[in-house]
Amino acid sequence: MNFSQKLLSQFLENRAKEKKIKNLSTAVIKSLSSAIIAISCVPNPFLDEAQEDIEFQHVVSLLRVAKENGEIPDELSQIFTQKKEILIQKFNDLKNNLEQEIFKDKSQQIEHLLSLGEDHKKQIAENMIQSCYNSRPELTSKIELIDLNIAFMDNSFSLHPDILYAEEFINFYAYIILYPEVLTYDYELEDEWEAFPLKWLVNQMSLADARILYIHYKSGQDYSAVFTSQYDDENSLEWLVNQIKGHNISEFSNRSSLIKEAIECYKQGYYGATISLIIPQIEGVLWDYAEYFNRKFNNVYRIEGDKQYLLTLNGKEMDNYTVGNLLKQSEFGKVLDQELLLYFCDELYNERNPIFHGRDHTFSSKFNAAKKLCSFEYIIEQINGHLMNELLKTMDEVIDPERVDLVLERKLPLRSLLPSPRD
Repeated sequence: MNFSQKLLSQFLENRAKEKKIKNLSTAVIKSLSSAIIAISCVPNPFLDEAQEDIEFQHVVSLLRVAKENGEIPDELSQIFTQKKEILIQKFNDLKNNLEQEIFKDKSQQIEHLLSLGEDHKKQIAENMIQSCYNSRPELTSKIELIDLNIAFMDNSFSLHPDILYAEEFINFYAYIILYPEVLTYDYELEDEWEAFPLKWLVNQMSLADARILYIHYKSGQDYSAVFTSQYDDENSLEWLVNQIKGHNISEFSNRSSLIKEAIECYKQGYYGATISLIIPQIEGVLWDYAEYFNRKFNNVYRIEGDKQYLLTLNGKEMDNYTVGNLLKQSEFGKVLDQELLLYFCDELYNERNPIFHGRDHTFSSKFNAAKKLCSFEYIIEQINGHLMNELLKTMDEVIDPERVDLVLERKLPLRSLLPSPRD
């Protein structure tokens, strides 16, 4: 499925889901969402370890009683509430520590201004608070994540008889009741997360798989198989080609034959050839998208006649620049995860690529080739996601929803979604 087909498919799928959800009862929605949350948040290894735990066994037995009686016992509700309160307190303690670090010696001054009860003093205090938050964005983002974690934990899983319709989910529910932190992204609050190079990859995974991968990384375990295994699948490799085939940005589509060639080399075990083919295409799509990005936002280049100057983040201009400069020093670089690209494809940041200038003769390996394929996939996913969100928004605005419903009901052909000449 090429980009245009995927766009239309996604648009219709979104509308179909909206229509189906409207017809579902609250009880069905609650039970389905709880089941999905449970299996996607609880890692199987955690579940296996818990089987011998007496407290876990007790909660499982309480859930079975609840399933039989059609109501949640008070003891079960109390356990879940207590566990959540302990976790929320832990989050709030961390939040307080972060806020103390943000405000430091300004907190007394802010409190004094607020205590005066005067509107203009209150405004000064609020401006100071905002200024403190703005000065420490890395800590502010953690505070926002804490609030998000608490909200997600409260809203994503509800202990209600409707969720107990299937025996196979009971162990998952028991684990969530005892360890509600699995409903959160608590690991993203750890210091080690900052250096974790696989943030994009875990965003493609369930919360359970992401947690396991991060634990492996943190403990120093080998996780290279995560990359190599995903490209052992023939469908995954074909999917990579389809991401740019027939793309809205024609320059992307023109690269599809070279990507296919790189993939064929990978399948045959010619990893050096894969790397040598894919790196120029990675650089190429970055240049292509930077051009598109600049046409839309006008903040990457300044064009003067036949000269093109890179606009840097420090307000200067460069007339002789590399893709590394584009990524590190321009507004365009904010679109992509620099840590991820440094890990997967650090050659992009070298002025003279060590592979193409013959200085690196140890680069040919399956792991390194998989990293380069992953770099390409990440960049294309980010670009396609950005484009698709924009185009879906436009389609929502211009396509008649009643006409969409008729297409979904097969009462109108797909082509009826296209604007008529009169439109």
